[in-house]
Amino acid sequence: IAGRAANERAVPIVLDPVGAGATRLRTETNLRLLNELKIAVVRGNSGEIGALSGAGGEVRGVESVEGVDDPIAVARAAAKEWGAVVAITGKRDVISDGERVLGVDNGHEWLTTTTGTGCMATTAIAAFAAVEPDYLVAAAGALACYGLAAELAAERADGPASFKVALLDAIYGLTSEQVSEGARVVQLGG
Repeated sequence: IAGRAANERAVPIVLDPVGAGATRLRTETNLRLLNELKIAVVRGNSGEIGALSGAGGEVRGVESVEGVDDPIAVARAAAKEWGAVVAITGKRDVISDGERVLGVDNGHEWLTTTTGTGCMATTAIAAFAAVEPDYLVAAAGALACYGLAAELAAERADGPASFKVALLDAIYGLTSEQVSEGARVVQLGG
């Protein structure tokens, strides 16, 4: 009901297919959402996007165990199939609208050890998509800012526990100057 209401009001929907590929129910539910709603952006790890797109990948729980071989090709093909921007997050985030492909090289390894960081990345994308109508730009900008905040947080943290608090502080305090100097977004294709 919420998805249909968002579509009726032209509110962008950002889908985080948590655990797609881990169970049949999660996979089928996410595929149903992709088929029944107009999704603006799908953000998932390599295993989740691979499982939904039929490109392979393995997920245990909500963690990607094995990703796709060619994230650029998978993101581009999935974006064309679903009519949505696809963001595959990982060491290098790969984002495609089916034609253009961008890479984001910001982030820190502690993002992989901290529960909820994928969901936070999706939330950042949704916030950017609310004000930027080019959802490829919105997703890349959000992931660059989020990844940069993670890099800044890691400089202040002693480990994964203090990193979580430092990440929230870094997001809160991120400046346009820091983004201009530190965002690493590259064109990969299209």
